[in-house]
Amino acid sequence: KQQKGLGKERPAMAEDAKIQQFTAITGADVNSARFFLESNSWNVQRSVNAFLGSNESGPAALQEDNIPPPQPQVTERLFQPARPSRRQLASDSAWSSNSRLARIFKVPENLYSGSFEQAADLAASKGNWLLVNI
Repeated sequence: KQQKGLGKERPAMAEDAKIQQFTAITGADVNSARFFLESNSWNVQRSVNAFLGSNESGPAALQEDNIPPPQPQVTERLFQPARPSRRQLASDSAWSSNSRLARIFKVPENLYSGSFEQAADLAASKGNWLLVNI
Protein backbone atom coordinates (compact mmCIF):
# COMPACT_ATOMS: atom_id res chain seq x y z
CA LYS A 1 0.00 0.00 0.00
CA GLN A 2 1.20 3.45 -0.82
CA GLN A 3 1.28 6.17 1.81
CA LYS A 4 0.31 9.75 1.21
CA GLY A 5 3.01 11.64 -0.48
CA LEU A 6 3.39 14.14 -3.26
CA GLY A 7 -0.38 14.53 -3.66
CA LYS A 8 -1.10 10.85 -4.25
CA GLU A 9 -3.49 8.97 -1.98
CA ARG A 10 -3.13 5.38 -1.03
CA PRO A 11 -4.88 2.88 -3.35
CA ALA A 12 -6.66 1.40 -0.32
CA MET A 13 -8.36 4.73 0.37
CA ALA A 14 -9.47 4.99 -3.27
CA GLU A 15 -10.80 1.44 -3.09
CA ASP A 16 -12.73 2.21 0.09
CA ALA A 17 -14.33 5.25 -1.54
CA LYS A 18 -15.34 3.19 -4.58
CA ILE A 19 -16.77 0.46 -2.34
CA GLN A 20 -18.83 3.07 -0.48
CA GLN A 21 -20.03 4.54 -3.79
CA PHE A 22 -20.94 1.07 -5.13
CA THR A 23 -22.87 0.10 -1.98
CA ALA A 24 -24.68 3.45 -1.95
CA ILE A 25 -25.87 2.94 -5.52
CA THR A 26 -26.73 -0.76 -5.38
CA GLY A 27 -27.49 -1.45 -1.74
CA ALA A 28 -25.15 -4.45 -1.92
CA ASP A 29 -22.95 -5.59 0.93
CA VAL A 30 -19.22 -4.76 1.11
CA ASN A 31 -18.09 -8.24 0.01
CA SER A 32 -20.25 -8.10 -3.13
CA ALA A 33 -19.03 -4.58 -3.82
CA ARG A 34 -15.39 -5.64 -3.52
CA PHE A 35 -15.99 -8.68 -5.77
CA PHE A 36 -17.66 -6.68 -8.56
CA LEU A 37 -15.19 -3.81 -8.34
CA GLU A 38 -12.16 -6.13 -8.46
CA SER A 39 -13.73 -8.01 -11.39
CA ASN A 40 -14.14 -4.75 -13.31
CA SER A 41 -10.77 -3.13 -12.61
CA TRP A 42 -12.29 -0.89 -9.93
CA ASN A 43 -14.47 0.90 -12.49
CA VAL A 44 -17.62 1.81 -10.55
CA GLN A 45 -19.91 2.24 -13.57
CA ARG A 46 -18.98 -1.13 -15.13
CA SER A 47 -19.21 -2.79 -11.72
CA VAL A 48 -22.72 -1.42 -11.07
CA ASN A 49 -23.84 -2.54 -14.55
CA ALA A 50 -22.38 -6.01 -13.95
CA PHE A 51 -24.08 -6.19 -10.54
CA LEU A 52 -27.48 -5.18 -11.92
CA GLY A 53 -27.15 -7.57 -14.86
CA SER A 54 -25.98 -10.58 -12.84
CA ASN A 55 -28.21 -13.56 -12.02
CA GLU A 56 -27.54 -13.45 -8.30
CA SER A 57 -28.77 -9.94 -7.83
CA GLY A 58 -30.18 -7.03 -9.74
CA PRO A 59 -33.36 -4.99 -9.75
CA ALA A 60 -35.35 -7.88 -8.29
CA ALA A 61 -32.97 -8.05 -5.34
CA LEU A 62 -33.33 -4.31 -4.75
CA GLN A 63 -37.12 -4.42 -4.47
CA GLU A 64 -38.38 -4.28 -0.95
CA ASP A 65 -42.06 -4.71 -1.86
CA ASN A 66 -43.52 -8.16 -1.44
CA ILE A 67 -45.20 -8.47 -4.82
CA PRO A 68 -46.82 -11.86 -5.33
CA PRO A 69 -46.11 -13.77 -8.54
CA PRO A 70 -48.70 -13.54 -11.32
CA GLN A 71 -51.66 -15.86 -11.06
CA PRO A 72 -51.87 -18.69 -13.58
CA GLN A 73 -54.35 -18.28 -16.42
CA VAL A 74 -57.61 -20.11 -15.82
CA THR A 75 -60.25 -20.83 -18.43
CA GLU A 76 -63.68 -21.84 -17.21
CA ARG A 77 -67.00 -22.45 -18.91
CA LEU A 78 -70.19 -21.19 -17.38
CA PHE A 79 -72.23 -23.71 -19.31
CA GLN A 80 -71.77 -26.50 -21.81
CA PRO A 81 -73.58 -25.46 -24.98
CA ALA A 82 -75.76 -28.14 -26.47
CA ARG A 83 -75.25 -28.49 -30.20
CA PRO A 84 -78.54 -28.98 -31.99
CA SER A 85 -78.71 -31.25 -34.99
CA ARG A 86 -79.34 -29.88 -38.47
CA ARG A 87 -82.85 -31.27 -38.37
CA GLN A 88 -83.54 -29.38 -35.13
CA LEU A 89 -82.15 -26.17 -36.64
CA ALA A 90 -84.33 -26.54 -39.72
CA SER A 91 -87.48 -27.06 -37.69
CA ASP A 92 -86.59 -24.66 -34.88
CA SER A 93 -89.61 -22.63 -33.89
CA ALA A 94 -87.47 -19.55 -33.23
CA TRP A 95 -86.93 -19.14 -36.98
CA SER A 96 -90.38 -20.11 -38.17
CA SER A 97 -92.19 -17.45 -40.19
CA ASN A 98 -94.44 -16.50 -37.26
CA SER A 99 -91.69 -16.10 -34.64
CA ARG A 100 -90.39 -12.80 -33.39
CA LEU A 101 -86.80 -13.45 -34.62
CA ALA A 102 -88.07 -14.19 -38.10
CA ARG A 103 -90.04 -10.93 -38.13
CA ILE A 104 -87.05 -8.91 -36.88
CA PHE A 105 -84.62 -10.27 -39.47
CA LYS A 106 -86.94 -10.64 -42.44
CA VAL A 107 -86.12 -9.06 -45.78
CA PRO A 108 -87.82 -5.68 -46.05
CA GLU A 109 -90.86 -5.58 -48.29
CA ASN A 110 -90.49 -1.98 -49.42
CA LEU A 111 -87.16 -2.05 -51.28
CA TYR A 112 -86.50 0.99 -53.46
CA SER A 113 -85.53 0.22 -57.06
CA GLY A 114 -84.14 3.63 -58.10
CA SER A 115 -80.69 5.20 -57.75
CA PHE A 116 -79.11 6.03 -54.41
CA GLU A 117 -79.62 9.77 -54.94
CA GLN A 118 -83.31 9.26 -55.71
CA ALA A 119 -83.71 7.07 -52.58
CA ALA A 120 -81.95 9.72 -50.46
CA ASP A 121 -84.22 12.48 -51.84
CA LEU A 122 -87.36 10.40 -51.19
CA ALA A 123 -86.28 9.58 -47.61
CA ALA A 124 -85.48 13.25 -46.93
CA SER A 125 -88.83 14.41 -48.30
CA LYS A 126 -90.66 11.94 -46.01
CA GLY A 127 -88.43 12.69 -43.01
CA ASN A 128 -87.27 9.06 -42.88
CA TRP A 129 -83.91 7.43 -42.44
CA LEU A 130 -82.29 5.75 -45.42
CA LEU A 131 -81.04 2.26 -44.58
CA VAL A 132 -78.36 1.02 -46.97
CA ASN A 133 -77.22 -2.61 -47.02
CA ILE A 134 -73.74 -2.92 -48.46
